[in-house]
Amino acid sequence: MGVQAKYDPKEDRMLLSLEYGDGSTRIFWLTRRQWIGMMHEMAALKLVPKDEAATEPPKKSAPKPLPPQPSATMVESVKLRKQDQGARVVFSVGEEQGVGVTLAGDGLAGFHRLLEQQAERAGWDPRAGIERLNAGVVARNLMRKARGE
Repeated sequence: MGVQAKYDPKEDRMLLSLEYGDGSTRIFWLTRRQWIGMMHEMAALKLVPKDEAATEPPKKSAPKPLPPQPSATMVESVKLRKQDQGARVVFSVGEEQGVGVTLAGDGLAGFHRLLEQQAERAGWDPRAGIERLNAGVVARNLMRKARGE
């Protein structure tokens, strides 16, 4: 299984390409919120050790807009589920049941590094995004507690 990602500054979206073992490929557009949300969920589910430091991406010139991607599908939602030996990521698109990928061991760690590196290259400041998502979780929990739920 191959996973690649490229940032399109014109769309402010990430293009994620999943190449399966049978030779088939699926290409998705993910928003900044979905991308950083995956990083947040991986941390919340403790799928990646805390001490795994993000490597600094190499300095590159400003990202260039990507050519049109007619086969790319806009993702509606991303679900991350912990499994015995890793995690399953499911991308919901349109009427489809969802397209998923199972990640374990080195594949899971590599996917996490890909998320971090591409977010940094895009200039998205993933740590600040994750802090905002954490603050939202705390606020929702406090509101539920205040309502007696």
